[in-house]
Amino acid sequence: MTDALAELTARARIHDAIVRNARGVDRLDRALILSTFHPDAIDDHGAFKGSPEAFADWVIARNAGVVHSSNHVLANQTIVLDGETARVETYFTSYQLFDRDGGQHRSISCGRYLDRFEARDGDWRIADRLTVVDWRWSEAVAEAAPAAVAGLAVGVRDPSDPSYAFFTGA
Repeated sequence: MTDALAELTARARIHDAIVRNARGVDRLDRALILSTFHPDAIDDHGAFKGSPEAFADWVIARNAGVVHSSNHVLANQTIVLDGETARVETYFTSYQLFDRDGGQHRSISCGRYLDRFEARDGDWRIADRLTVVDWRWSEAVAEAAPAAVAGLAVGVRDPSDPSYAFFTGA
């Protein structure tokens, strides 16, 4: 493999892992979240700092039944490769609809993931993650929106989401 091809491959695998991680969190898919970290990694989300397994359990426990909708949008990405390691900054915007104090709230968070990636046996995964929040906005929803617009598929935060059937061809 040429150096240019190896670099492009590494960048694609790193980007794919970050996208899988966001999808895993949005769908509360433990296996998908874990597929993005090396087992000995550390995730620092401020209120949480620990192993990938503990992080996945924390996200699911904190969100299940409370956060009805979660969408991470990934944007600018800087990848600095250094052999079998990489330093990666990925900007994100997270939109959430959740229950609090007897009513629905919505929030937007903007920040960055600062990830140290390692390639182990050619498998690029997160070795350490620091989540940096640049700003957050939250407000009560005056009137709860209907769950769906007539005729549109409804997203859910588990494997019954339409995307799972889409990707498996079911």
